[in-house]
Amino acid sequence: MCGISRERKSPVLQINGTDDHIHILLNLHPAIALSTLVKEVKSYSTSWIKKEGFGNFSWQEGYGGFSSSKSHVEQIRRYIENQKEHHKFKSFNDEIEQLNRQWGTTWMQE
Repeated sequence: MCGISRERKSPVLQINGTDDHIHILLNLHPAIALSTLVKEVKSYSTSWIKKEGFGNFSWQEGYGGFSSSKSHVEQIRRYIENQKEHHKFKSFNDEIEQLNRQWGTTWMQE
């Protein structure tokens, strides 16, 4: 995933996840749409994961994308680094509900 992003001139600053989702902090190059990058990351990583022997793997539909100021990068990096610990106390669905309330979004996991 980092290699795909790097090839698209959108280097990953931090990546981590749990069993049901990942977070990626990156510098998105202005010449690539986030939807294009996500599509490529999902496509190429699915092929690689299946080659590694996880034949029934698939990504969920959709994704969430958020922008940030430079002043918040280190805080976001630490948040992503500590995903496994964070999700001992708050599930992915609880986190999505909180983000929906906080940002007025309606995305939900199916």
